[in-house]
Amino acid sequence: MRISLKQAGFVVPFVSDLSFVAKYGYHSVLQYKDVLGMTDDEIGVVVEAIRYWDILRLCCGMQMSEDWRNRLYPEIGYHDHRTEHDLGYHGCEIYNISQVEEDFRSTILFTSVAQYEHLRPMHATGIGFNKALRNNRKFSRNASSSS
Repeated sequence: MRISLKQAGFVVPFVSDLSFVAKYGYHSVLQYKDVLGMTDDEIGVVVEAIRYWDILRLCCGMQMSEDWRNRLYPEIGYHDHRTEHDLGYHGCEIYNISQVEEDFRSTILFTSVAQYEHLRPMHATGIGFNKALRNNRKFSRNASSSS
């Protein structure tokens, strides 16, 4: 039997709407500022990193935009979901992905990860965040001791 978090007695102070995230991209991270009690400087550090990460997420790897994937590997009969006039358009063709990756790796958030032992696998693998997450079971301290 499934019950909601509220039915189970948990307080749910904030719910992020996926359609909002899809529509506003990396700007949607701003909605966490007040919920998490972050300062303008703190959220600025997060936005800086997410701006580059979002480009890499949409243009590379497992979360690549279906439309961009089809441009790289065309399928007969495929029709794009968005055009360059839509807010959620990926825009991958305008980026130098190597430069975006370099810029991401030089963000304050990314470079700060190195000081936390349980997050080092994420830092050491560069853009392999998703792989690091899978390999380190959400960066638990016990999982990182084998690194």
